[in-house]
Amino acid sequence: MTSCSRPHLWSSLRRPLFVQLLNAFGTEVYVDEEDYLDMATALSGTGPAYAYLIMEAMVDAGVHMGLSRELARELVLQTMKGSTNLALASGQHLAQLRNNITSPGMLERSCRHAPRCIFRCPFLPLAFSLTPFSP
Repeated sequence: MTSCSRPHLWSSLRRPLFVQLLNAFGTEVYVDEEDYLDMATALSGTGPAYAYLIMEAMVDAGVHMGLSRELARELVLQTMKGSTNLALASGQHLAQLRNNITSPGMLERSCRHAPRCIFRCPFLPLAFSLTPFSP
């Protein structure tokens, strides 16, 4: 994922070259203001580390339940792949996708030994700490 700003300033001759270059790194996204570049970088630049941490924790949970590490890893990776593919293809809000597959109260019951915001709270200060716009 590459973020860029001000594509309207690119000459019509250079635009295809820039788009080709950016596509070499994956999908490109345009932001209206250059200030958003820092925010986009903080979010997508650190995102893979958070994703790997979550996947690592899920694999470890599977191992603690008795699965082999290889099986737990495959289950987690395919779960994340399928979830991501569905989120991209459906266009639905992520909360709606989550609600579509969970029973009422299921997540709350499974997380009863953890603080209510165990998943959401850590990401906000970490993401903000990487931008000049920290609250």
